[in-house]
Amino acid sequence: KGYAALAPATEMLNGMMKEATMKLDLSQITCAKFHRSQMMEMQMAMQAIASFNAMAAEARGRVLEAQGRIGILSEQIPSVEGELAEHRSTCRSEISTLQFKIGIVTRDLAVVRKILGMLKCDDSKTTKTGLLQADMEDDAGDDDDADDEDGLDEHSLVECA
Repeated sequence: KGYAALAPATEMLNGMMKEATMKLDLSQITCAKFHRSQMMEMQMAMQAIASFNAMAAEARGRVLEAQGRIGILSEQIPSVEGELAEHRSTCRSEISTLQFKIGIVTRDLAVVRKILGMLKCDDSKTTKTGLLQADMEDDAGDDDDADDEDGLDEHSLVECA
């Protein structure tokens, strides 16, 4: 009797052991899959971190380069502003000088017109060697071909005999 109950108990224990082994195998497979997926996720995260670190280092390099340029340009600003002020002063002086010279030329032009108006030229004596072209611009600066009060336009030919 004692041994007869042993076989069903052994069978029952073997079944329980088989079931426990299957559950263990299933748990190990599930854990292995989870472990692989987590390792892949961590590897992808590490690659992303490395990529972002590289981009951050590149950005830091550009920031440092820009700060260097800003520093250099900031040092140059006073010098450039001084040069600009000097250039503006030179331009004002040159404009004043040129306006003065334009006034002289304009007055000289008026004198030349008077002189040309006083010349007595005979239209029948036109020779190429004795002609002076009065290529002048009137005081208003227009280029029309109308006669001025002295009878000469800006392209008149006057004999200088």
